[in-house]
Amino acid sequence: QQAQTVGQAELNALGATMPFSLTTPDMVHIGSVVISAALYQTFLVEAQTKLDLLEHALKTIESSPSGSIQEPMLRAAHTLTGICGTVQMVSMQTLAAALEGALSRLAAHPFPITPHTRTQLTEAVQALQLMYAGIRERATPGDAQPLVSALTQIAPQSSAKQQQPAV
Repeated sequence: QQAQTVGQAELNALGATMPFSLTTPDMVHIGSVVISAALYQTFLVEAQTKLDLLEHALKTIESSPSGSIQEPMLRAAHTLTGICGTVQMVSMQTLAAALEGALSRLAAHPFPITPHTRTQLTEAVQALQLMYAGIRERATPGDAQPLVSALTQIAPQSSAKQQQPAV
């Protein structure tokens, strides 16, 4: 009852209405998605851990000219993809899956990662962090299709291609 009163009062102050009841405090509503509070809390902890790992790994790659994708980074992206799917955050899951795919393709080849590719990877992790921040506020993440498309285009560059001057 307390949760309903507080939630409704906040919505009323904003001039909004609630299309659902808050009488079940053990459930969390994010847009049209309803998940258990326990699952939501697990998601928050796990997603933050994986995002922190991805951010740290990217900083390591940026500081090393011959930086390469390491297994913990791949596992973090894979786990993030899975937990986003579990809580039905489809946009975040799609972006995390595109990041995982790009990282997998890069990890399969020994060539250095180009500055442009590092920038795209960094933008993906930053977008995932913003989506996560929104979910913490119980907002549905927006679409990141342009970034997803860019990530699907990432492929390792051979050393011969990297050495060719731009035309």
